[in-house]
Amino acid sequence: MRTTEQRQEFRSPQALRTAVISLLVVMSVVSVLTIVTMALLQQSLQQFESHQFESAQAIRSVLTSRGRMQAALSGLQLLLIVATYVASGMWIYRVACNVRAFGARGLDDTPGWAVGWYAIPFMNLQRPFRAMEQIWLASQSPLGWQKLAAPLLLRLWWGSWLVMCFHGAFVMRTFGSHHTVPEMISSESTLMLGQALEIIARLCFLVVVIRLTRMQIEQHERAATPPPLNIMAKLPSVVTS
Repeated sequence: MRTTEQRQEFRSPQALRTAVISLLVVMSVVSVLTIVTMALLQQSLQQFESHQFESAQAIRSVLTSRGRMQAALSGLQLLLIVATYVASGMWIYRVACNVRAFGARGLDDTPGWAVGWYAIPFMNLQRPFRAMEQIWLASQSPLGWQKLAAPLLLRLWWGSWLVMCFHGAFVMRTFGSHHTVPEMISSESTLMLGQALEIIARLCFLVVVIRLTRMQIEQHERAATPPPLNIMAKLPSVVTS
C-alpha cells in the first residue's frame, strides 16, 4: 500500500524499546511458570488415572488448587498480552516514522499500516513481515535499502510467530473438547508446547527490537555528526619556483 511520503522527524525509540523488552521478559517468565503449573496439573491427572490418591477429597483438592493457579496465570497472561501488543505497536509505528526521517522513500506501507496489518485476517500472514523487513533495511541504508536482503533474524522471528499463531488456532479449535482423563493429559502437553512456542517467538522479537533500535540510534548519530573539516583544503596553496 504505497502512499504519498510525508516528512517525519526522528524520535528516539529507546523508551518504547525498554517497555517492550520489559513486557516480553515478564511474559516469558509467566510462560515458564505456566508450563510448570501445567506439568504439575498433568502429573496430578496421571496420578488420578493410576489411582494413586487416597481419597476423592484429596483428588479434588489437588486438582482444584492447581487448576486455579493455571487459570490465574492465564488471566495474567491475557493482561500482559494486551499491554505488550500496545507497546509493540507503538514501537513499530515509531521506527517506521524514523526511517522516513532518515530519508528513506518508496516504502510500501505507511507507519499506520505497518501496525494495522497485524489485525487484518489472512493479510497478517505476510504483510507485517514485509513492512518490518523494509523498516529494517531502510534503517541500515535509507537511500539504498531496495538493494539489500532481509537478514536471517527477521525470517526466524516471523517463522516462529506464524508457528505460534497456527498452534494457537489449533488449540482454540479443540478447546473444551477433551472430556476423558487421557484426553485432558494430552491437552496439557499441547498447551505446554504452545507456551514454549510463545517463548521462542518472544525471544526472537526481543532481539529484533534491540538490534533495530540500536541501528536507528546509530543512523541518527551518523546523520547528526558533521563531516570532518579538511584542514589542508583550507590552507592557501604555496607556489614554489
